[in-house]
Amino acid sequence: MGTIQFGYHLTLDLYNCNPKLLGNMEHCYKALNEMVSLLKMKALIPPFVISASSNEISGGKDPGGFSGFVIIAESHISLHTFIKRGFASIDVYSCVKFDETKVYV
Repeated sequence: MGTIQFGYHLTLDLYNCNPKLLGNMEHCYKALNEMVSLLKMKALIPPFVISASSNEISGGKDPGGFSGFVIIAESHISLHTFIKRGFASIDVYSCVKFDETKVYV
C-alpha cells in the first residue's frame, strides 16, 4: 500500500516589506481575503485580524504588528506582520493542491 500525500504546505518569509502596508489592518484583511480568491479556495469565515503588541518573551524578535487567519474549507491561511522589521510571514496549508505562485502576487 502506497503513501498518500494528504496536505500541501507553503510558508513564506517576506523581507523588506513596506511598513505602511504591514501596519495597516485593512490591508492585512484584504490580503487574506484575496489569497482565498487567488488560490480558488472557499472561506468558511471572513478573515480575522488582530493587533499583536510586542512580545517580551521573544527576546526582542517580535516588535509587534498584526496577526490574522482565515479558515478555509481546505484548511487555513495565516499572516503575521512585524512592522518595525519590515517582515511578514504567510502560511498556507491545504488538503487540496494549489498554485503556490498565486500567493506571490
